[in-house]
This record gives sequence, C-alpha cells and structure tokens, in this order.
Amino acid sequence: DDLIETGWLRLDDMFAHRQPALSFRSRENMILDPVLPKDDGAVSRGIFLDELKLPTENDSLALILKVKQTENVERRIWVNVIPVGERAMLLPDDLEVVVLDQDNEAVMKAQARKSEKVQFTFRGEQNDTFKVRCILGDQVLTKHFQV
Repeated sequence: DDLIETGWLRLDDMFAHRQPALSFRSRENMILDPVLPKDDGAVSRGIFLDELKLPTENDSLALILKVKQTENVERRIWVNVIPVGERAMLLPDDLEVVVLDQDNEAVMKAQARKSEKVQFTFRGEQNDTFKVRCILGDQVLTKHFQV
C-alpha cells in the first residue's frame, strides 16, 4: 500500500545528492538496474545504513527493498545491500547479510566476499514479518519489516 516508515527514500531521491560521475552511467545505476521498478507496479525504497561504520570515510552501505504484488495474495520481495560512497566499489569482505523469519530463524544468509551487492528474492503474504540483519565485524544492525 506504499506505507513506508520515515527515513526510507525513493531510490531517485536517495541517490540524487550523489556527485555526478564522469561516465554516462554511474556504478550505482548499473547495480540498481535489476532492482528498480520498470513501471511494473513495484514499490522500491532505500535507506542508508550509516549505523554500520566502514573503514573508509564517506562510504556507507544502503539497504534497498522492492515489493511487488503478484497475481494472488503473495508479494514478491527483493532485499539488496549495496556499497555507496566516493570510493565504495565493493561490499566489505566480512559483511554478512541474513534474512530472518518471524520466528527469528535464519532463512537466507550471504557473505559479501567483496561483491558488488547482496541480493535475496522471496515471497511473502500480507502481515508476514521478517528481519534483515547486517553483521560487519562486531557491529550488528537489524531492520524489522512487515509485508
């Protein structure tokens, strides 16, 4: 229903403040192309994970969610974690991203291993809850969601 908690931004607004790149297509756009809705009725929002401190100043991580109603009562959900910043080209090697179900059980897990992004895709029904936990060294950040 496009009801989004305060702090989450439309992706265009999220990256509008970024310095223009010398190339015609920024790295963020190349990473986000598969995530962005292409007039498909999906809702996409992102939030900077500034609570997780990266070793390089002015670099951060972003959590991006895309939700699309399917033909039945289910919704398709994409969860993405990407690096953002002046020098951020790859995710930190030791970043772990975990999707937890309503019982706090890990149902999906990925180690970044210096990749460009971590992406999960799954389905949920209205009122289902899940969490996304990002672990970076001894830092842990958990975001809670309800479909």
